[in-house]
Amino acid sequence: MNRFRIVADSSCDLLTPDGADFVSVPLTIRTDTEEFRDDAFLDVNEMVTVLRGTGGRSYSACPNIADWEDAFGERGDVIAFTITGSLSGSYSMACAAKKHCEELDSSRRICVVDKETVHCSGASFIFCQCTSSQEKTYSALI
Repeated sequence: MNRFRIVADSSCDLLTPDGADFVSVPLTIRTDTEEFRDDAFLDVNEMVTVLRGTGGRSYSACPNIADWEDAFGERGDVIAFTITGSLSGSYSMACAAKKHCEELDSSRRICVVDKETVHCSGASFIFCQCTSSQEKTYSALI
């Protein structure tokens, strides 16, 4: 059976769904001196304290191409979900990583879903289908 990996940036608010090969790619929040990764190890209280006390700027950053490539792994099919492209560069970084991974291995199939192009219930449906059944294949979903 052709199993696949699910990858999503941390905007999906899901770190480890049961029964799925899933990787979360963290967005980051930065100040001039600190970086906080939106992952299972994020100390929200510490982050809020630092952000309240910072005298400089703070900003968010999307995962870079290398982050996406690492999450896609070296082989196999992938379905990736990103935060809305009009809000972040996450979608474009994931597409660049997809292109590079498929150039390295032309047998790979990687689908990147921008939540902006699929209305919320549609994206939720796809994500639910991906995580709910061990019997689903990449071809059955895409």
